[in-house]
Amino acid sequence: MRIGTLLLIMFLLFGLYTTSKADKIIYKGVTYDLYEYPLQFNSRFKEWKITPIFGENANDKVIRMFDAAPYNCIWIVQDDHFYLQSINDENTTADLKAVFPEKYDKGLVLADWIDTTLYAPYGKMLYCGGVLFTESTFEYELAFRISKGKIISVAKCDNTKTKPLKDQFHLKDLIQNNINWGNLPEADSIKRKVFVQAISADGLGMIDSVRIVIGVNELYDREAIRIVKSIPEWPVIYRHGKVYNWWIFPISFDRSNKK
Repeated sequence: MRIGTLLLIMFLLFGLYTTSKADKIIYKGVTYDLYEYPLQFNSRFKEWKITPIFGENANDKVIRMFDAAPYNCIWIVQDDHFYLQSINDENTTADLKAVFPEKYDKGLVLADWIDTTLYAPYGKMLYCGGVLFTESTFEYELAFRISKGKIISVAKCDNTKTKPLKDQFHLKDLIQNNINWGNLPEADSIKRKVFVQAISADGLGMIDSVRIVIGVNELYDREAIRIVKSIPEWPVIYRHGKVYNWWIFPISFDRSNKK
C-alpha cells in the first residue's frame, strides 16, 4: 500500500486534523482554539527552539508527525490586554517566571511582542484542510486586533457563505457543458487552458469577481470568466469573513471533448 494512501486512511479513521495541538485563548470565560502560534512571533522562540523551557535537550526535539508545534500555549484576554497564561509540553508545564522574569506578573506574561490580528475559529467546520487545522474553515471567527499586547478591537467574522467542492469530477463536467464554443474561434483546434482564481462572491455564494492567473488571449480569458460566474456549484471558501483565494482552478478548452 502506498504511503499516501495509508496516510489518507489514517486521516479518515483517526481525524488527525483535530485541534488538539492548537493554542487556546480564553475570552470572556470561553476557551477558543487559535489559528496562530503567538509564541513563535517572539524572536526568542522562532523555529520552536524552546530551551531551557523543557530541558537542555529541547533543541534536539523532533516535531512529532502531524503536530503543528511541540508545545501548546494558553492565552487569556484580561483588562483589554493579551497575556500568556501557560506553556505546556506533552508531559510538563513551563515555569513562566523563569522563562520571562522581566515580564512575569501574578501568573501572567503580557504578550507585548504581539502586533497583529489573531483569529479564533468556532462553530461548525465547513471545510476541512486535511491535517492542517489552520487551513480549515469554520462558521465564524473572532478577530483579535492587537498592538503591543493591547487589544485594539474584537470583531466577529462570518464564513457561513462557504461552499466546499463536493465532487471535482462533476465540476469538470459542468465546466465542459458550460463552454460556449460560439464565443471561440471555430478553426482553433489547439488544446487551451486558462487558470482562474476567485476574488469575491455575492450573498448567495455565486462568484462575481475572477482574476486570470495564467491566460491565453482575450477571447479565451473572457469565456473562462463567464463560465466561472455561471456555475452555481463552484466552490467558495471563506476565511476571516472574505473569500479565501488559496485555490487556482484550470479551465480546459479541448474541442475533442465538445458535447
